[in-house]
Amino acid sequence: MRRPLMWCCIGLLILMALIHPVRKWKRISSPEKPEDLILSDDDQEPFITVRGTAAQCSEVSGGVRLLLDHISIIQNDSEISLLSGEKLLITTEYQDIMPGDRLMVSGKFVSYRPSTNPGQFDMQSYYSAGNVAGMLQKEKVLQKDSPGFSLKRFLYMIRRSFRKSYIQILPEKPAGIISAISLGEKGAMEQEWKDVFQEGGIAHILAISGLHITLLGMGLYTVLRRIGLFPGTAAVTSGGGIFLYITMTGFSISSCRSLIMFLLWLGAQVWGRKYDLLTAVSLAAAFLVSNRTDNLYLASFWMSFGAVVSM
Repeated sequence: MRRPLMWCCIGLLILMALIHPVRKWKRISSPEKPEDLILSDDDQEPFITVRGTAAQCSEVSGGVRLLLDHISIIQNDSEISLLSGEKLLITTEYQDIMPGDRLMVSGKFVSYRPSTNPGQFDMQSYYSAGNVAGMLQKEKVLQKDSPGFSLKRFLYMIRRSFRKSYIQILPEKPAGIISAISLGEKGAMEQEWKDVFQEGGIAHILAISGLHITLLGMGLYTVLRRIGLFPGTAAVTSGGGIFLYITMTGFSISSCRSLIMFLLWLGAQVWGRKYDLLTAVSLAAAFLVSNRTDNLYLASFWMSFGAVVSM
């Protein structure tokens, strides 16, 4: 069966894998130059002060986990740029933080270490694939500046409102599970329940992926068509709704893959074309790798696409 677009996408993936080597993180201990400002976690000089923007926020037990980008280090009352594009992971008890907030935070910088045994989880490779330089421990939020209205902040407020409703209505454990399944908030789940899902082979339910898109997106499109909307109007409405939902839940690799494939399915419905699964998944993989080549080295990328291809 001829699938020229699929083979073009596969060729692009192979080419990107060949020309983009596996990223190796270089640990730097001397902060004398701006381009070398990944500080050592030496106990003699552990604390730094940084300024950055909260790119992602997720609620965890007793606080909020933040991913800071556009980071600069403050030294001698002046800001010195950090390595371009790098991010820091912070977990703070200060809960009044939303995406887009500009923060000044002090803490102990700790870099992620590579695996020391064969088969061990390599935290350094995992986080460096997402441009995360390290994390701040013993953090203290010194300053917070909030911008005006933005779509990302509005969706985060909706997400937080849903989570609070779950906590008020349901017992603690079911509330954590429902938050993970519907909102992608796995930080509040107890490790015991995470282990239960993993041992039962159903941990994929906790990831925002094709199951959610099928139930919500295709269900919404079908309802809109049955009430009399034109295919194009129904496609734009359901596609836009799913895009907002994926934005609210954090744009994981599995959710992005599902969104791209769902948009292609909508296009096939509107233009009366046949939807080809292999072409759709190949195009989604090519798009995600072209957008960020480091996705090739994430286990979540291979698990998500491998599950679809195996079907």
